[in-house]
Amino acid sequence: MSTTSFWSRLRKARVPELLGVYAGGSFAVLQVGDIFIQRLGLPDWTFFGLVVLLIVGLPATVVTALVQSSERTQPLGSLATWKNTTLLGIGASLVLALAVGGFMAARVLGIGPVGTLVAAGVLDREEAILIADFQAPTGDDLLVGAVTEAFRIDFEQSPMVRVVSPGAVREGLIRMQRPPDSSLTPELARELALREGIKAILMGEINQAGASSIISIRLVAADTEEALVSFRETVSDSAGVIPAVDRLSNRMRERIGESLRSIRSGEPLEQVSTSSLLALRRYSQALQAIDRERDFDAGIALLEEAIAEDSTFAMAWRKLGVTHLNENRPREQWEVPLTRAYELSDRLTERERYLTRANYHSAVLDDVDGAMRAYRNILDTYPNDQTALNNLATLHARRGEREEAARLFRRALELDSTTVIYYTNLLNQEAALGEFEAAEGTLAGLRSRFPDLAVSEIQAANFALVRQEYDAVEASLQRVLEHPRANPGERINALWGLAGVTALRGRLVESEGYIDQLRDLQEREGMGTGPGIGFQFRVLLDLTVRGDTARAVQNMEDFLAENPIPDEAYVEGAHLQAAALLAQAGEVERAQEYLRDWERIVEGETLAEFLVETEESLRALIALQTGDLEGALAHHRRKAADPRPIPEELFAVGEIHRLLGNPDSTIVYFERSLEASSPDQGFYVSFLRAQVLEQLGQLWEEVGDPVRAREYHQRFADLWADADAELQPRVRAAREGINAS
Repeated sequence: MSTTSFWSRLRKARVPELLGVYAGGSFAVLQVGDIFIQRLGLPDWTFFGLVVLLIVGLPATVVTALVQSSERTQPLGSLATWKNTTLLGIGASLVLALAVGGFMAARVLGIGPVGTLVAAGVLDREEAILIADFQAPTGDDLLVGAVTEAFRIDFEQSPMVRVVSPGAVREGLIRMQRPPDSSLTPELARELALREGIKAILMGEINQAGASSIISIRLVAADTEEALVSFRETVSDSAGVIPAVDRLSNRMRERIGESLRSIRSGEPLEQVSTSSLLALRRYSQALQAIDRERDFDAGIALLEEAIAEDSTFAMAWRKLGVTHLNENRPREQWEVPLTRAYELSDRLTERERYLTRANYHSAVLDDVDGAMRAYRNILDTYPNDQTALNNLATLHARRGEREEAARLFRRALELDSTTVIYYTNLLNQEAALGEFEAAEGTLAGLRSRFPDLAVSEIQAANFALVRQEYDAVEASLQRVLEHPRANPGERINALWGLAGVTALRGRLVESEGYIDQLRDLQEREGMGTGPGIGFQFRVLLDLTVRGDTARAVQNMEDFLAENPIPDEAYVEGAHLQAAALLAQAGEVERAQEYLRDWERIVEGETLAEFLVETEESLRALIALQTGDLEGALAHHRRKAADPRPIPEELFAVGEIHRLLGNPDSTIVYFERSLEASSPDQGFYVSFLRAQVLEQLGQLWEEVGDPVRAREYHQRFADLWADADAELQPRVRAAREGINAS
């Protein structure tokens, strides 16, 4: 047959048009098939089966078209009919469907080599699995640690099993009288599993085979040492390690009993972390140092190494920014990495993208609503994501929604008892809610889990502060300063706390001494925030405790003359803070100058929420100082109407009522300010609490209630029993009030 004749037959049989229709139909079948495979959790080879069917069906269709278009009798004429070809396609599709159905049934029923361990009754759903440290004859500890951590991260996403937490491992090792940081070798893992009643252990090895590496994993029965399931992958170089880990963990999770749909919905490990194995190693080490060992300097150094290896490692940028932020370091140290992570967020998986954008919104933009939406989106898909739970709870606490914050913190802690911050955050909320028994239990858990860390003393001090046990506060904070493992951030927090509690107790010289120590420590550690360290604290001591306005104004004038505030400091609200101090001292015109500077600088800017609130408070303070008491009252009354108002707002309303000559209302708000206790009172505790106690004694005398007057005189005198000599006349006046009553 000539070529011309052949093409004529093809055109007569309309084969070109048929091929176009077949190609379009095949594409549609594959697209629909892929959707069903993903949604129904069918095996991956289902798609391959569809491709094979379509490939085999193509020549059958072409032959049928040629035969049926021929005018001569063909040998295949009775077979190659459209009816038979259609029946053949239907039959082949049924065979594929039966194969897939048989596979799924065997898997669910635990039959044969494809049956899951859960379906076969070998393991229970949500069975605890112990992950042993991977072994490597080459002794590459960094590689071993990275791969072990990678499998842990992947298996923690599985709803089918429950990975034994590092904290539980640590406790078990302590009970075995082994060092809590012992390497969990296969032998030690088996002994621990037998003691703790854990059925299965995930073990693995990394072996060299020439230039390649073989990663093998096996799930072992703890009692019999029988390998329940085993898989292995060969990788040619380090870049292939992470994808191999992801494939191995998916196969193991599938064999245990997790649905294929669930496994596919999990984020691939190379997206969760980074394509650089060395960057992953450093990142994993940094998380260990920061979240479990509280060694922030080491963690920051490791994160910087990870970023040096992979400058697009968004999650390392994010963690670096969050760590600097949690350590209260200067804004540029955390804003730059959080912004960089945000800029890279389009490269990330859905979970990482939400985490990164939430941190950016809450910290850089001060957009609490946007951050909360992002965390809720994560929890919709990953309801046990501890990071999202913790960070969402933090935002609820920031809004004064302490019950919800405590609930979320408690849930995060139940999921992971190895992360310090879950204990500290929960403890603060329980203390603020007055749930002292629960708080004591959380503090005991913190001490038990982390006996060698100074953080438990800081939390003990915060708890004692809420209970007004000031001797205990000072004792705990002094122990932080003496603690051999206290990091610079913890020492700085302790010095701030000591400065505050000694100011509260009227020991102002000692308080200023702690501020000097704080400034020196921050400068040594490179954590200073400029020449203003402690300046605001000292001015407030003069204004609110000493009552020496002239001294405060002179100190402010001298400082601001030597340290003019740059325009870029607006992001920290420096202009507003300076204006507030001046207004509080009665220097209203100077305060208004700084307010005008502020308005000039931020014109057209979208301001963070805390800056808007600070500006509103400043305008209320200026209104108060210029005699617009009703205007100031309207602002503070609105803030005091929050479900859980901060003590300063309640005090401000009471102070305005005092100026309006309303002693009864003043008493109500002053007493409410005393009751609004929380670990984050800060300014109120240091500078106003003693003043409120002193004034309440006088106010109850004014309204003719000597019993209540005596109560507050006594509380004030006890609080300032060891106050500086310059304050003792006020203590004697209170004691005279006690005797007179």
